[in-house]
Amino acid sequence: MAWQRARSDEQKAERIRELTNAAARLYESTPLAGITIAMIAREAGWTRSNVYKYFSTKEEVYLELLKEDLRAWCCDIVEAIRSKADWTAEALAAIWSEKSIQEERMIELLSVLFPILERNSSVERLTAFKIELMSDLGQLGEALAGALPFRDGQAVADFLQASSSLLIGMAPVWSPTEKQQAAIDASGYPMDPDHLKEVFRDAIEALLREFTET
Repeated sequence: MAWQRARSDEQKAERIRELTNAAARLYESTPLAGITIAMIAREAGWTRSNVYKYFSTKEEVYLELLKEDLRAWCCDIVEAIRSKADWTAEALAAIWSEKSIQEERMIELLSVLFPILERNSSVERLTAFKIELMSDLGQLGEALAGALPFRDGQAVADFLQASSSLLIGMAPVWSPTEKQQAAIDASGYPMDPDHLKEVFRDAIEALLREFTET
């Protein structure tokens, strides 16, 4: 779609979606390090100068895309939690791990959030990201607190931090590249992705038990 100047907040949001959609398409086939603002502009049918009216760096585009992914993930889990009244740590860990593992792009972008995306984004863009993320996580935290007897609000926050760190750390291990898989096969290194996903689920259950009164 050809670029047009946004004349309202709704149009501005639509222009931003055009850019994040273009960035998402590029990400399917190109590593983040190889993507440029010019490529995003070309994919969106824009000029590079018009992209700069909305984002200063490519990292800001992907920060926005990560925000969208995180919001969708939060909403998905909140909806699942609210779909039933009675939860156990085991059942919640199962749904949490299922809905987290499937978010491959979100996990990959989270893994470079602090070292790359945040360091190459403006203070204004980063502040807006964190404010909206806190709002989304707040809703997720409320759903969690309603599902299991967390000790207090800090326990909910600690669970969210610990579970996200666990996900970022384990995901690359159960999603090896072709080269890594070839080395695993050739060396006989004992690594079963399905088993590792089960380990992740069990670890989430252990965290839930740690931070709740179950």
